[in-house]
Order: sequence, then structure tokens, then C-alpha cells
Amino acid sequence: MNLKKIRHKLLFSEPLKVNWSLYELAEDEIWWRDRYSLFESRGYRLRDRLRPGWVPSWKSNPKRHPEDHEDTASSHHPLITHAARVSDGSNVIIKKIKRNNEEKSITVYLSSLKDQKNHCVPIVDSFPDEADDDIEFLVMPLLRRFNSPSFRTVNEVIDFVKQTLERVAFIHSKNIAHRDCSDLNIMLDGTSMFPEGFHPVRQIMDRSSTKLAKYRSRCNSPGVKYYFTDFGLSSRFDDMDSEHLVTGRRCQVYVPELSDTIPYDPFAVDLLGDVYKKNFVEKYSNAQFLKPLAESMTQMVPSERPKANAALKQLENLVSLMPKSSLRWRLMKNNIGRASHFLLNISCTTREGVFVVRRMINKQYTRA
Repeated sequence: MNLKKIRHKLLFSEPLKVNWSLYELAEDEIWWRDRYSLFESRGYRLRDRLRPGWVPSWKSNPKRHPEDHEDTASSHHPLITHAARVSDGSNVIIKKIKRNNEEKSITVYLSSLKDQKNHCVPIVDSFPDEADDDIEFLVMPLLRRFNSPSFRTVNEVIDFVKQTLERVAFIHSKNIAHRDCSDLNIMLDGTSMFPEGFHPVRQIMDRSSTKLAKYRSRCNSPGVKYYFTDFGLSSRFDDMDSEHLVTGRRCQVYVPELSDTIPYDPFAVDLLGDVYKKNFVEKYSNAQFLKPLAESMTQMVPSERPKANAALKQLENLVSLMPKSSLRWRLMKNNIGRASHFLLNISCTTREGVFVVRRMINKQYTRA
């Protein structure tokens, strides 16, 4: 008997009853399924769940728990679906957008720019929908949430902040304002961290199960890169010399000046202080060095917030004041107990000692 069923029976003194109808195709998934042949003709194969004539795997083995079946997992997002590129088997995301709108032109333009500081999601392909003239599709590489898996060291946090600030400075230099810099629109390229790959939907399970995916920490994964996605609210201007104002309240981050009637500066909206504050300053005791930066970027008066380049310099100054050993330290949660805090400090001290000894040995070999 399945362990989940045994645990349920012990806890509730009754067999586990599964409502299999919850795992049937949703209306949005049926929309994608009806275009299966279109994507296949373009070289992309949707998941088996969206294949026409799909027979759920649990019908052949209904005794297993739903989570044991890969095809029970739904993406839960009406605008995107997951697919595999037939040519090389790589996983991609296909996004549905309105045809000939600003989102496509901005996304494709930024994707075409070859620059180390360009942290905008690459566009692999684009093509129109054959059934609806108002719809087209953007194909992008499969990415993960930026905090999946969780950050482990102070250095990893600094690298994240640096990359995201570089991204804001880069798109602003191209006269583009993102206008929705929430943590939901920051993704991670997990290629180097997940050498065995990861499931396009069940990423939380991948993070916790070595059976599904073995991952390396950020510090041991060269080339970890963060991307910014979803330019659906973005604005592009001809130049930066004159004053550019916009209206609109749509944004997943609280910004006091947002208004449908009173124009405001969209570039002042793009600062990431709220992301840093929520994910690091309020979460880890040894991430408090970011507090002055986060507070300066979330000031109520837009004109008092630093530009992206100034914020980058502020980050460099804050980091320069920290001992180098503290940058390699494990992140300490604010609510961690004394015993756990003590043990974690011992672990970090031991690791730092090993690091120093190895560095000394390497220097000796270099001199020899």
C-alpha cells in the first residue's frame, strides 16, 4: 500500500479518497491542447497531458497517489505552457500574447542585444496563432523562480542584487521602463545548478527531492544568471533627454505614486527595494547590510530614490565595509533558535577555516 495512504489511514482512521476529477484538464489547458499540432509543426512538443487523445496514466494504475503520476501536474497559468524542443529535447516555455503589441517589440529588442549586463529573458522563437489573428506566441527557455532553491550564503545574495540592479540600469539606458519589478518577474537560469534537469511544473518537489533532481548551490555553480520576464506593462521612449510620464496602477509591487489620472515617472518605479526588503532584509539577520539600500529605493518621494547606477555604487560601498569572511557566511534566519544559531556558526567557522587553509596551501604551491 502507498505510504501516503497508510499515513492517512493511521491519522484519520479511514482510507484516503482521491477526487480524480481535480486532475482533469482545465479550460485553459484545453485551449493549448487544441493547438498541439501547430506547436508540433513548429518543432515543439507539448507535455503528454496536452496531447490529443491523452489517456490519464492513473486510469491504468488508480491505486497510486496523484502525486506519483507526472501527468496530474497542471501549470496553473493560462498564458503559458511548457514544451520540449524536438531538435534537441530542451525544455521551453511558450507564452501567449496579443499580436503586434509593445510587449513583443520590447522583449524581442532586448533579447537581441548582446551585452553581459543584459539580464532580460532570451526569446528563442516567435510565431502567430493559426486560429486567432490577434494572438501570437513567444518561446523562451525554461527558467525557475529566482529563490528556488533558497539562497544559502551572503555572497549569493550580493550576486543577485548586483545582477538585478545591472539589469535595471541596462534597460533604462535603452530608454525602457519595466514598470513591474516584482519578485514574480525575476527568474533563474537553473542549467548549471540542475545538471540532471528539473520538471517544468513540479519545481518545488525537485528542490526537496534528490531523486528528482540533484542541484548545486549557487556558489558552486558557475554562470548562474537571473532574468527578468514579463514586459507586458513596459514603456519604451525615443530618448531620455525630455521628461517622460505615464499613468496606470497595474503593478505587483506597492508604489505610492501609481495613478490612473496623475502622470508619474515610470523609471522611478523600477527600483527593487521592495524585493530586497521582503526576501532578504526582513528574513535574514546577516542581510541587514542591505537595509540602507532597500530603504533608499523605497522612499515615498520618487525624486529622492537613487538611479539604478547610483544604487549599484551604494551596494559596492556597503559590501566594501564588510569583512570578506562574512560574505562567505551562511544566511541566518531572523527567527532561528539559539541552539541552531550556535551550531550554524560553528559550521560556518569550520568551513571558513578550511577555506583559509586551502588558500594558504595554494599560495605555497604557486610560489614553488
